[in-house]
Amino acid sequence: MIRTLTFSAVLLAGLTGAALAMDLTPGTRLGTDAPKITAALAERGYTVREYEHDDGYIEVKVLKDGRRWEVKVDPKTGEIIRVEAED
Repeated sequence: MIRTLTFSAVLLAGLTGAALAMDLTPGTRLGTDAPKITAALAERGYTVREYEHDDGYIEVKVLKDGRRWEVKVDPKTGEIIRVEAED
């Protein structure tokens, strides 16, 4: 019984975090420069904390509802490549 409850709690926590980032999925177009990307993220309720160019991509660290995310954007297409939750 305790294992079932623990598993359920872990699963629910993971699903809740995933739901927060569902508006940021690979292929979503944000823009090709900092002002456009920042505006697109702000429209979705994210606050940009850090913005940098790394390995040919744009990495944006954002905050929403107390959760921190790293969003990797292709600077040529403006599309999201990857979204990861930060610890």
